[in-house]
Amino acid sequence: MLSNFSRRFLRVGQKVPKSKAVLVVKKDGKFQIDKDADVARLLERKKAVIIGYPGAFTPVCTSRHLPGFINMLTEFHNKGCDVYALSINDPWVVKAYAESLGGELKYIADAVGDLTQLIEGGFDFGDELGYRTRRFSVVIENGEIKEINDEQGGELTDKATAENTIKQV
Repeated sequence: MLSNFSRRFLRVGQKVPKSKAVLVVKKDGKFQIDKDADVARLLERKKAVIIGYPGAFTPVCTSRHLPGFINMLTEFHNKGCDVYALSINDPWVVKAYAESLGGELKYIADAVGDLTQLIEGGFDFGDELGYRTRRFSVVIENGEIKEINDEQGGELTDKATAENTIKQV
């Protein structure tokens, strides 16, 4: 089912690459689209987690993967950590998805897959979904990658869950 799968991905000790992105974040109680964010600059002086997920409104992302992070977001914040969810979806779909899930998670809308390709964090689901961000979580401190939990595909095991990732923050 999966093809064109890169095993190179990111590596521990690597700096987050420079890339422009569109963020979807909650401001004044509403999710808003924030264009032209510099991802490396955004993460250079903080502790953060980036979650890769295949797509908005897909079954596992919606029922298990992202809700796990939403439910544990206070624990991440208590450790001084922001959490960003990355997928290849346009910002309007990501905004609708964020509103449907609720919570305070921050989203990176990678509309054409530039960031996903830059970090080699995608796979081709073929006719079902096409090229998408694969499922992972990455722990970052001051712009440097500290931990990588790569599912190496679209399935959710315990690697990239909130419960596993929080232990590494």
